[in-house]
Amino acid sequence: MNVCYCVLLQSNVLQSRHTGSKTAMSKTVTLRVSEAVYETFRLMARRDNRPISNFIETAALRYVEECQLADESEMAEIAADADLAASLKRAYEDLEAGRGHFV
Repeated sequence: MNVCYCVLLQSNVLQSRHTGSKTAMSKTVTLRVSEAVYETFRLMARRDNRPISNFIETAALRYVEECQLADESEMAEIAADADLAASLKRAYEDLEAGRGHFV
């Protein structure tokens, strides 16, 4: 029998008593996972002494940061590429001069 768990990351809204304005704290995301994945999340969250939703949020953000940022060796490779540097400089100069557009 396959059992799936839904993990609900709940949205909270705080309303200031002084100004009456509302500030969104987070959004709700429903995630359907297998029992094995849920158990892994639960154990990892317990190990870090945090709620499952916080563990999933933190893990997802770490993954996104890792995918978006170049590590030191990648940056060294980029910095050492003279052709790339010259091409980027020309592109920046073209942009500043109004030739072309930023994509």
